[in-house]
Amino acid sequence: MTQRVLLVDDNAVLALSLGDVFELWGYEPVVAHCGADALEAAEAGPYRAALVDVKLPDCDGFELSGRLRARRPEARVVLMSGFRFDQALREITGPGGVAIVRQAGDPAPVVAAVARVPAGGVVLVTSEDRTLAERAIRALRRDGRRARAWASDADEAPPPEVLVACPATPLAEVVAGWRGLRARASPCPTLVLVTHAPAGVDPLGDPSRTGCLLKPFEPHVAAALLATATPGGADVVWRRE
Repeated sequence: MTQRVLLVDDNAVLALSLGDVFELWGYEPVVAHCGADALEAAEAGPYRAALVDVKLPDCDGFELSGRLRARRPEARVVLMSGFRFDQALREITGPGGVAIVRQAGDPAPVVAAVARVPAGGVVLVTSEDRTLAERAIRALRRDGRRARAWASDADEAPPPEVLVACPATPLAEVVAGWRGLRARASPCPTLVLVTHAPAGVDPLGDPSRTGCLLKPFEPHVAAALLATATPGGADVVWRRE
């Protein structure tokens, strides 16, 4: 297997520093400072993994990670940001574009949050209830909204108003697929991301759950996450209508 690793960050000092560390560990780092350069590097040959900054001069990292996965589904992709995951999402959705519902026990707060965010926004939900995503879809439909479960390969016209995902893979992978949908669908559906967590646990601060590292981080943390990240797209646990 190739040991080539893409490091994509417009901060040249950070990217080169990461490259030095990965090279010491036996990898072949390829540094890019924008999305266009990263895609060109991806076309140049196979690579084992990519570490991608959320904020780039010509695109956002969610969008880029989706395009990288489409080109090399066998490669692993992890995002990095100077912001927490929810704050990174606000950078791409704009003011008021993200709502958070913590420890939801029933769908009502989720329905209310969908009503608060503008169309094409994101609602982040944590819950101990593994049936919440399914119940939220039914509640949204009763509220008069066209809602369905997220499926990365689904393509319908007109698109639904709300997509609800309960991913087994990191949240960033679903957001990457949704960003691709934003480019094709108008208006873009609101995305509801449900992640399971017991009371007192904050999955939005856990890189293994979000797929997004918070800067600054130790390089070995990035290496470990790249080694365990799920290659390919963002499948979901629950996909039934």
